[in-house]
Amino acid sequence: MGSSRSTNASAVPDSGQQSLLEASILPVWLNQRTIGFFGFIWLWIGMAVIIATFQLGAGGVAGLPLIQVVTIIFFANLVLGIVMSLTADIGTEHGLSFAVYLRAPFGLKGTHLPAVSRGVVAAIWFGVQTYLGALALNGIVEYLWGFDNWIVWYVLFAVVQIVNTALGIRAVELLASIAAPCIVAISVWMYFTLNVLAETNGVNIWTFVGDQPVVPLALFFANMAFWSALAVDIPNLTRFLRTPGGERSFFARNRNVFVAQFLALPATQAWVALIGGVSFIAAGDWNPITVIQGQGGGR
Repeated sequence: MGSSRSTNASAVPDSGQQSLLEASILPVWLNQRTIGFFGFIWLWIGMAVIIATFQLGAGGVAGLPLIQVVTIIFFANLVLGIVMSLTADIGTEHGLSFAVYLRAPFGLKGTHLPAVSRGVVAAIWFGVQTYLGALALNGIVEYLWGFDNWIVWYVLFAVVQIVNTALGIRAVELLASIAAPCIVAISVWMYFTLNVLAETNGVNIWTFVGDQPVVPLALFFANMAFWSALAVDIPNLTRFLRTPGGERSFFARNRNVFVAQFLALPATQAWVALIGGVSFIAAGDWNPITVIQGQGGGR
């Protein structure tokens, strides 16, 4: 009888233990992992095609040749991919999230410091990116239909992102698989449009060199810092990657990681930065959306 009571009591977690658990931080089982090889590539393309990257390219060509800027950005993200692949392994091997693995080095109470710090950075970044995206949407809609109100687009854009995230990783992957190819196609059109504008102004984008003091090493580290926060909590994504069960080889269990982080991220980031650089060369403005909109409106 006493033994039975002892067993039952130990099987019920106390309130302190319950406060440490919730469904969102439990390890992801192998049969719950839905992101495959191409899915992770689309996710990275979608994440790397962001308006802020245009500024990196424009800032670089203000003092360096375009080819050098693109090369620096590519290799900076390649180095960052090495760091990411190491931190990503916790997610692929054990299915653990960022919040859980922080408990190992920081403890149960100390983990709140890095978790909150990361949350603050994410919230700020979300606000900045949503603002820039709202400006882009507002510019497109204003050009097509004359409606000008970026606040409306900010709210709508934020709601769409929040709802998509709340629907789960499958919804995020599905949206990325639809959006990423469209974004790439649009970016190619942007490049040729801006290149024609530069040629019209008598400028060769590949021989242009700005007169501002730009240190190549500073540009290199600026690009590494761009994704440093995500490099830390990348297991939040890789825990949903398909991987063979019980695989002891680091390379075998992370095979769906490498192409995305060593090719998709550096190539896409360099490509988007190139467009920002070409926009700056062609019109002195880092934002290609503003430049193309102005040309379309005859300004």
